[in-house]
Amino acid sequence: MATDIRNLCDERRELRHEKYTSLESRADYQKAIMELEGRRKHTIEAKEEWIK
Repeated sequence: MATDIRNLCDERRELRHEKYTSLESRADYQKAIMELEGRRKHTIEAKEEWIK
């Protein structure tokens, strides 16, 4: 799971440099952010459930 998050972070970093070049690039950047946040939230919830 950690490698998935790292890969998404890398993808977001790459897209960040292109986000202002076109509307499509910005949409890809926003999509990467939303996917990353979803994975982080899922990881935190799983960790909290495991601790219980």
